[in-house]
Amino acid sequence: MSSLMRIGIRVAIGTIALAMAPASAAPLFSDGFESYAIGALDKNLAGGPNAADNGTGNPWFGPNPPNAQVVGVDDGVTPHSGSHMVRGAFVAAADLDQNWYNLGYRLNNGSPFPGGVLLDWWFYDTLGAGGKNLQDYVALGYYDTAPSDTDYPGTRSLNANVVSVQRLSLGAGADQKPGFDAGVYQARVAGATDGYDHGWVNTPVARTIGWHHGRIVVGPALADGTNTVNFFIDQTSAPAVSHNSVSALGYNVIELNTKFGTQTGYFDDIRFDTITPGDASLNGDVGFEDLLILAQHYGDTNATWESGDFTGDGTVGFDDLLVLAQHYGQGIDSPSGGASPVPEPGAIAMITSLAAAAFLRRRPPRSRPFRSPHHL
Repeated sequence: MSSLMRIGIRVAIGTIALAMAPASAAPLFSDGFESYAIGALDKNLAGGPNAADNGTGNPWFGPNPPNAQVVGVDDGVTPHSGSHMVRGAFVAAADLDQNWYNLGYRLNNGSPFPGGVLLDWWFYDTLGAGGKNLQDYVALGYYDTAPSDTDYPGTRSLNANVVSVQRLSLGAGADQKPGFDAGVYQARVAGATDGYDHGWVNTPVARTIGWHHGRIVVGPALADGTNTVNFFIDQTSAPAVSHNSVSALGYNVIELNTKFGTQTGYFDDIRFDTITPGDASLNGDVGFEDLLILAQHYGDTNATWESGDFTGDGTVGFDDLLVLAQHYGQGIDSPSGGASPVPEPGAIAMITSLAAAAFLRRRPPRSRPFRSPHHL
């Protein structure tokens, strides 16, 4: 290897090292329910403990309030963090409690997010395997009734007069048609025709009593406007379910569904954010698996985000490697404001190899010395 080549590779690796930036900022939205008074969560409950004017203060609202309730330690269940969490209403029968957060109005200038987002939360299963009476789940969705300039419409319910709707749901499924398995958790893509009923599918994750970590990651919009959707429960090394979104409506609400059965569960520590550049695996964080994906597709043309094209130019190359390096170790699970972690040895070796390959591919061909015809 020539000294010029060594210098070029060192420059490429040095450029990547300089790209290592501080970890990403806090999520766009997070809520551990610590700021609310005990009682009904709904802002639109007149005289309620958390009442607020439409478009201000408390962002959560629901149909025919009261819906979800803010509680402390409740029936032997301790909040996942802090001193508050939410549960279904205090009634014996199924109550169909819903609460919405208007993402478009609160976070995106009134417009739905077209994709490239994730929703992360914790839920407490009170029954475990076989518990058909627990039917609580969270959804990331779209309602055409969600206003762009305030929290809720005049009806105070997104269900009234809705025409176009999308819901990406995960938890203890409320649809228990034939094929439903009460031993595992369920996921749903509204509008899908597979699964056991109306897009509901059984995940491979067994139900157990206790706190569980849920996450829905939506990839950037594909050519047809739809998205790849990954559903995770308790681990993010591989999705429990992966599916196309079917619709291209985008996402403008977070939806909490509590007490859809006769037994309530609990929700806590909800977070919503855009996905981190470099997250090719769509698991919510940028790490070695994303570097492997980029390495496998390095040099590909007609590429997508999920094959490592983070710059959107259709090709997986050195610019994409820089993006990944800049965000390595970041994501929804990284501590906000901290320094980027040092990549593991395998990642360093991979980055080095890719930097060398990129330099060699960019290096202009060696010119041949001119020889006059008399020397041929």
